[in-house]
Amino acid sequence: MSLFEKMQRTAKHQYEGMGIRLFTCKVTGINPLKVKINENLELTEELLIFPESLQERVLQVKDYKTTASSGGDICSGSSLTEVIRTCILQPKIKIGDRLIVSAAGEEYVVLDKVGDPNATISYTAE
Repeated sequence: MSLFEKMQRTAKHQYEGMGIRLFTCKVTGINPLKVKINENLELTEELLIFPESLQERVLQVKDYKTTASSGGDICSGSSLTEVIRTCILQPKIKIGDRLIVSAAGEEYVVLDKVGDPNATISYTAE
């Protein structure tokens, strides 16, 4: 057996010995975060490692709206009004969301949110 094969075998045994498991669970609380893996096991925020990729992402865009004067001519006498638009790019996790969680020992890592394969995500600028 070559050195590479021995290293590969050792790594495989270590990985299998870690007992890594994947679960889908349901969010049952937000503040503090709670997720229910099964009827007997509900994890609290202290036991979860939550990724930055699932945090809410908000984009604020500064825009200008042109308003015409009473004469109706937009070129003369018009004014600009500053408008701040808020766009939610990634919504917060909410109660009822399903998450994919990996467990290795006593650490639980939230990997991602379960999505709907038939859903369309669209953003409309107003």
